[in-house]
Amino acid sequence: MRPALSPRCGSFWASEPETKCESSVADLASSYIVLKDKRVLTPSALEVSMIYSRSAEYAIRAFVQLASVPEGKYAMVKQIAEQADIPAHFLAKILQQLARKGFLRSSKGPTGGFSLRIPPGELNLLAIVDAVDGLADFERCPAGMAVCNDDAPCGMHDNWKALRNRIMEYLERTTILDLAKGFELKRKNLERMQKKAGKRSAKSEKA
Repeated sequence: MRPALSPRCGSFWASEPETKCESSVADLASSYIVLKDKRVLTPSALEVSMIYSRSAEYAIRAFVQLASVPEGKYAMVKQIAEQADIPAHFLAKILQQLARKGFLRSSKGPTGGFSLRIPPGELNLLAIVDAVDGLADFERCPAGMAVCNDDAPCGMHDNWKALRNRIMEYLERTTILDLAKGFELKRKNLERMQKKAGKRSAKSEKA
């Protein structure tokens, strides 16, 4: 069984995995990216997830799983749903929608399913969120005002604008490949730590 970790449990810079806060492994898909110096960055897991829908979150998590599907092969909805911890019937509708929009290839039959049409390194999160949700929520006033801009701001405008820009930049620069690499790195680190913990436990029992 793969180890589990919630991205919201980690620190801003997480060079080592947190072991005291566990959740679904699939949760990793929405927040971890790997930088050139091998650090794992979780800049805005909570901030980012607050602005897009559960459907967009599921799409991102499913795409991370699809990033590992070999060229010319397909993954079945049931398989993706189990790996990403997503309701299969809900996921099927999301993937069909994204296939119609050109993000995925689909194939029918016993060996059919879905695969990425766009290379994971060229597919950023903003494109997925836009395809599933649209970007209207990014422009909406957080205080509900009909008119809210730099010339006529609400009390939340300046802070929200800075946060919104940060989230937009994160979604635009982060690709599915970034998430897949971060997911795999964190999983391997956790497996290594759990193996070490198991060996220490075995030695203690023998002593």
